[in-house]
Amino acid sequence: MSKRVQRQRQRFRAGATVAPRYERDVLGLPPGAMVLTNSERRSTWCPRRWWYEAGGALTTEPSAAMRFGSAYHRVMEAVLGFYRLHPDDVLPEEGLERCLHCGGTGCDLCEGSGLGGVELVAHHLRMRPDDYSAEDGGVEAEVDRLRRAMQGWLRTYGESMATEYRVLATELAVAAPITSPRTGETYRSRVPVVATDTGWRLANASDERADVQEVVLPWWQVARLDAVVESRSSGNLWLWETKTSASPATYGENLGLDTQLPGYIRALWWLAATGQWGDGRTVEGYVWDVGSSSHQREPKRLASGKLSTDKRQRVPSWTMDAVMATEDAALYKPAELEALRELRQHLRETVDGSLYHREWGFYTPEQLRRYEVELYAEAVKLAAWRRAVVGTACAPGGTVSDDEAVAAQWPRVPLCRQPGGHCPFTGICLQDSAEGRASFTKKPAVSWLHTTATKVAKQPKKEAECPF
Repeated sequence: MSKRVQRQRQRFRAGATVAPRYERDVLGLPPGAMVLTNSERRSTWCPRRWWYEAGGALTTEPSAAMRFGSAYHRVMEAVLGFYRLHPDDVLPEEGLERCLHCGGTGCDLCEGSGLGGVELVAHHLRMRPDDYSAEDGGVEAEVDRLRRAMQGWLRTYGESMATEYRVLATELAVAAPITSPRTGETYRSRVPVVATDTGWRLANASDERADVQEVVLPWWQVARLDAVVESRSSGNLWLWETKTSASPATYGENLGLDTQLPGYIRALWWLAATGQWGDGRTVEGYVWDVGSSSHQREPKRLASGKLSTDKRQRVPSWTMDAVMATEDAALYKPAELEALRELRQHLRETVDGSLYHREWGFYTPEQLRRYEVELYAEAVKLAAWRRAVVGTACAPGGTVSDDEAVAAQWPRVPLCRQPGGHCPFTGICLQDSAEGRASFTKKPAVSWLHTTATKVAKQPKKEAECPF
């Protein structure tokens, strides 16, 4: 009997559910479950995009904006991690360069490097210098942008983090069941899977139907919470979400329509309500913390070498303060010094507040109920799509994008035509070809490990040498 046939005949009995981008230890996730992420929900806004991204398992390199957002997020993880370990201390700017938890000797917070958040992430950025254009200053300009953004965050919020909140967890991977609004039971459906050497993986458009079996699995939503904090005044739990935007103040417009926050709040509430996390504390709401992605630059200088008093400059007041502290006042006339003081006040009133935006919110039981109904409807739709997508990339007659059955099941919705709309699959959506697909790589699939593979995966790993 061939190895392929042996794999096909093995009985589905999962020892662990492994979702891409999540560790195996997702709080609340059972060993055999189908998972749904908010990212996949967003991809369904255009059915054809879902066909390429989820059904076809295609992915591309992140954009420049996404890379900066990821770098900022990683530094924030280290910053919030410091506040988790030192709840009553204020992190000074020095902590962005050197890990103050271990004093630079190496610990879990700094990945054994001894570096602070900015320098740790900068190390990783410098390993990929080709990602950054020399015309824009290269990787060092990106590091400078990141450092200034985090210095500004500490100046804006550093002290309040030690007086208003206790950080309880960072990067917490969680899961909650998707339930039927009619019965209240966890939704279950047939899911197409393909047997592998270590268990099974989710089938996709490239799989032949002969290699696929269908198993009945419960559906769970998985999420990674940036942080969970406790309010020092109420003792309640708050979900913490870190974001970056070119316009922080307006990024949260119509936040009540967002599909991420209520799902994350619901998952945290479910874990707290079932006693799996939170020590009985109430989930009160969310903190929406947005930092500017703009490069916070130094103030302009005139040909004379003096500082410009042009009020069109977008310079933070704290940067202006630092520069003015090193200026030789004797070089300036009294009127010029007064103009610089007026500029500094103008920057404080008009620029500082535009660089960082924080808001707090909550969801009523009625709003979360509506979300649950919509989530269930989305799961039912995706369950049908997952079964229908198998083998569609193997359809006869050339490229799949021209196949009428695919066009009927996953029609194009040109969200990419809206102002600011973007889709990485625009090229192959217009004209599919082998050359067009060459720029994409395969995304890892949801997989399930059988019991033996689960035991191997849980064995402690040998301590690796620090790569720094």
